[in-house]
Amino acid sequence: VYKQDTSSAEDILKDAIENVTAPQDVDFLMRLAQYYVNVGDTENARTYYNQALDRARSLNNPQLVAHINQALDRLK
Repeated sequence: VYKQDTSSAEDILKDAIENVTAPQDVDFLMRLAQYYVNVGDTENARTYYNQALDRARSLNNPQLVAHINQALDRLK
């Protein structure tokens, strides 16, 4: 049964971010950012996209950096 109006998805993604290592954490950061986009929380979406962007830069992944920048541009 799917429960609405809970923070389960958010909590699970945050837990995953804390418990995985690079580069997998980028995926969870982006998923959490998208979750916030879907619920209309642009501020938190921007926060997690920026964290993903920092991680992508540290991994020297220009394609991922470009993808995340596009997502950030759509938030404006």
